[in-house]
Amino acid sequence: MNFREEFRALKADVEAQTPKELQEKIDQLVVDLKAGNTSRKSVGDIAPDFRLKDPRGKYVSLKTALQDGPVVLNFYRGGWCPFCNLELNTLQRTLPKFKDAGAQLIAISPESPDNSLSTIEKHKLAFSVLSDINSTVARQYGIIYQVPSYLVPVYEKFGVDIKRHNASDALELPLPATYVVDTDQKIIYAFANEDYTVRADIQEILQVLNGRLKR
Repeated sequence: MNFREEFRALKADVEAQTPKELQEKIDQLVVDLKAGNTSRKSVGDIAPDFRLKDPRGKYVSLKTALQDGPVVLNFYRGGWCPFCNLELNTLQRTLPKFKDAGAQLIAISPESPDNSLSTIEKHKLAFSVLSDINSTVARQYGIIYQVPSYLVPVYEKFGVDIKRHNASDALELPLPATYVVDTDQKIIYAFANEDYTVRADIQEILQVLNGRLKR
């Protein structure tokens, strides 16, 4: 089963377990986000730099990481999201191919360091996972949104307390997004989608990285 097939299977399974009235609210969020005006970073833009801590207190900056090669930068909602977990697992499996292309992988979420550490340990992640408290970096990339009040009961139904997970009073999340940032800090691949069940195509990312090597 490939990446896309895994996501389709997960989506079907989640929707089958979600009551209709709750699924309608989730679907409404996608509609509302698509209708909103955003200013997202795209191909050709300079990627905003950042300096964030990993769960063990080590600072990681984009500019410093780029000294060792391009960076695959992944924004995810949190370890409570099954689609994010599937994506993180897929990125982990693909890590050797990223390294073969000379690239590094950095994942960022608004979760607290403790929750980020739990995600790392649960999925045995061997790449940097950083905490973007208050979504400062995601906001610079133009991918942050306020969770609407009608969706709060849905998260509560599934036992998800976003404010607690993120150790923040802000009720906001990033769109799942992936960027490939070249060593000159320019974005050479950009993906963000209002539908949280849709993620960047791993093969497209690898094609961009390998194409860069052939230039």
